[in-house]
Amino acid sequence: MAVKINVDFPGGSVVVRGYRERKVLLRQDTWGSSIKFLYFYFEAESDDTDWYDFDFVSGHSVSSGGVAYSLDRGLTWEHLPFGAGSDKFGFRYFMRKNQPVRFCLGQQFLQADLERFLAGTPNIRREVLCRSLGKREVELLRIGSDAPDRIPVLLTARHHACEMHGTQVMMGLLAAAAADPDFQKKYNVYAVPFVDKDGVEEGLQGKARIPHDHNRDYGDPSIYPEVRALKALDQEKHFQIVLDFHCHRLFREKIFFFWQSVSPDRTQYRGTLRPDRSVWPGLAELQPGRSGEIRLRA
Repeated sequence: MAVKINVDFPGGSVVVRGYRERKVLLRQDTWGSSIKFLYFYFEAESDDTDWYDFDFVSGHSVSSGGVAYSLDRGLTWEHLPFGAGSDKFGFRYFMRKNQPVRFCLGQQFLQADLERFLAGTPNIRREVLCRSLGKREVELLRIGSDAPDRIPVLLTARHHACEMHGTQVMMGLLAAAAADPDFQKKYNVYAVPFVDKDGVEEGLQGKARIPHDHNRDYGDPSIYPEVRALKALDQEKHFQIVLDFHCHRLFREKIFFFWQSVSPDRTQYRGTLRPDRSVWPGLAELQPGRSGEIRLRA
């Protein structure tokens, strides 16, 4: 009567603190970060069929959406509803003998998922932004052309490696944009789905990396090649709209937009960002000088 925990796969991350009968005691692996953070992704396999408890001794670790789980090693995902098998500090699952199950903070999105997405979305062009410190290719995705009448747009995600839902949202926007010829007549989109490519594939939290994370690397000099490449790309393309996707909380089921509008001489940062409704239908229009929450209507 034992369960084996495995993290030896892309994105895998958790630390086993111990076992108590049919209970596994866990904590997040925060190697390389200066703070405790949220991310976990691991595979469990039992030598019998029974209920097992997976408890996080590190404290509040499960989101209000519940724990995501996969029976096919991350190809498809389901959720254990919060309050019905899971709470803030862990979850219970009925393990079947010799059937591995992967559990994650949320529905994972890694390199393999990007490959499947691009294979099914042929209108998106794939280029290379740079190579990471770990010598991985960092993808730069393209929709539209560099025609002078197109508005240049930059989308980024995973400045913090563990925030996989930001990339999921980005993929939805890219799929919509790639299928909308009218949008492509107006906008020229560049997208970087994995800014911290090494952290994503190595299963790092990414938040508060030592000495600092990618999101805090935009001063001079920048230490990460991805950030240096993004800064150079901005100098070349003069992006008028930039959206950086994050997902860093467990219980705030709201969408926040922080926006800035750049003047032609790139010295003024006040104004309005007006998302194109053909791609983002139902999004309330942002008003100058306004702050707070922007809600999506169904």
